[in-house]
Amino acid sequence: MNQVGSVYTPTLFILCLLFFSSCMERKKQQVSWGGGQGIATDQESEDLNAQILILERQRNMLQYELQWLGARAKVARAEMELSLALLTEKRLMAEMKRFSDKNQGFASTDEFRSKQFQISWDAKLRARGKEVIKARAQVNLFSRELNELRFEISKNGFSSPSKRLVK
Repeated sequence: MNQVGSVYTPTLFILCLLFFSSCMERKKQQVSWGGGQGIATDQESEDLNAQILILERQRNMLQYELQWLGARAKVARAEMELSLALLTEKRLMAEMKRFSDKNQGFASTDEFRSKQFQISWDAKLRARGKEVIKARAQVNLFSRELNELRFEISKNGFSSPSKRLVK
């Protein structure tokens, strides 16, 4: 019995200890909103307001930057179209000049055919001229939109580049 009691005694002691410790009233953590941590002081409140203003300004700045980049991309695409239209018009003019120079060296026996080619070249040149006019109009329209956006950006206290980024 001595051996059995020696095994049960420490076990019984541990179980009693666990039982009484679990039944004890636990201290609950008191959250005090009035005691320093929950309420921000005036200085902390001003710091938070300043941080909020900085973050709002940064968000507005990034929003304007995205709008400016989109508008600038439109202008750049329109300028590329204008450049391409001018390039094709100038190439057509150069080709017409080469053709007329070659044609003058021959006898004018085939004058009817020469006039047909001239009419065809003139029609192509007029079509290219219309493309150039349309491309210029798009550049002007998108540039006007970009300038309006630049004015709005500067009115709100920001700045934007006035010209191209790549030169």
